Amino acid sequence: MTIRVVLFLMLMLQPLAQSIAADSARHRSHEMVDGSNEVRARLQAFEQAWNRGDIPAVTSQYSPFLVAIFKSNYYDYVQYINAVVADMSKRDRQRMSLEIQTIRPLGIDYVLANGRVHMFSKESSEQSALFTVIYMRSHGLWKFIYAHS
Repeated sequence: MTIRVVLFLMLMLQPLAQSIAADSARHRSHEMVDGSNEVRARLQAFEQAWNRGDIPAVTSQYSPFLVAIFKSNYYDYVQYINAVVADMSKRDRQRMSLEIQTIRPLGIDYVLANGRVHMFSKESSEQSALFTVIYMRSHGLWKFIYAHS
């Protein structure tokens, strides 16, 4: 190959190489933004909203795609929201404390969190259970799509 052919090929392939490099950089930047800090903040906001009795703030954390397993029962979004509203509407509503153990990205728009939830009654009796939630980011918001305790 002559030097002219090599230079011609380099000029012709340069935009393709730049495009591939830009796509690769975009992909790497998405991997680094894993959402863990945002999900931790959402869990803390969930706990605070529960303890204030702020039903709209609590229910806004759930995605319409929610699947929940609670006390050996399966719930879809509507069933679970109804159960949450009923629990939060009780006069003797329990207070909540979340002990977050792990927050781990599952992909660009999915994060798994688990830990222990402690529920306290007014008489100071406590119930606790392990929990696992999966958050999905949609339109910039992190919401539960899976909950199990």
